[in-house]
Amino acid sequence: MNARSDARGRSRPPAGGRARQWVRAGLVLAGLALAALSLSATASAQEADSLATPSVAVADATVADSTRSPSGALRRALLVPGWGQLYNRQPAKVPVVVGALVGAGAFAVYQHDRYLLFRHAFLYRQQEDREVADGTPNEFERFEAEWIEAGSLSATVLRDRRTSARSNRDIAILLTGLAYALQAVDAYVAAELDGFDVGEDLSLRVLPMPDGPALGLRLQL
Repeated sequence: MNARSDARGRSRPPAGGRARQWVRAGLVLAGLALAALSLSATASAQEADSLATPSVAVADATVADSTRSPSGALRRALLVPGWGQLYNRQPAKVPVVVGALVGAGAFAVYQHDRYLLFRHAFLYRQQEDREVADGTPNEFERFEAEWIEAGSLSATVLRDRRTSARSNRDIAILLTGLAYALQAVDAYVAAELDGFDVGEDLSLRVLPMPDGPALGLRLQL
């Protein structure tokens, strides 16, 4: 058994190594994307500061406010997560968006790799038990190395760990989709509220009334 496992171990990388490679690759790609978005935002801001006079800057801000639309923010967020936040001039949100997506996605990939490991190990051990019981040949001998990597556990324990890894993978996929949807909704709502007046001319306060306190809205023209 050990001779076969050593031969197979040399022929294929361990499942845990593959998971770590996926996680590292995801983090590297996320870092590159975040750096590119940050450089783009910084370059745009520097260009605007260097070229615009105060009067032109006011005009540019007015044009930008008139052209920044919720639908445009939503489309950008759906195409590239974090782009909608940059479009709304909220670059501080970009690391949060990228971090949430990369973290949930990397966890989903890791749990999927663990699920495959325990699944293959379970198939091998289950068939190995049948071979001992009634002499049925083990058709899953190619998974012997993964059974050893999983800890040479019993079929019952391997089945439980396979189920747990599959549940964690499904939850991580749902979280990834939820993070993607929330960042798109955030971009849309932020663009929708971008022109909402919250200046000093608009105030809300509690006023004493004969029947009890009441809210009052004051608009100064």
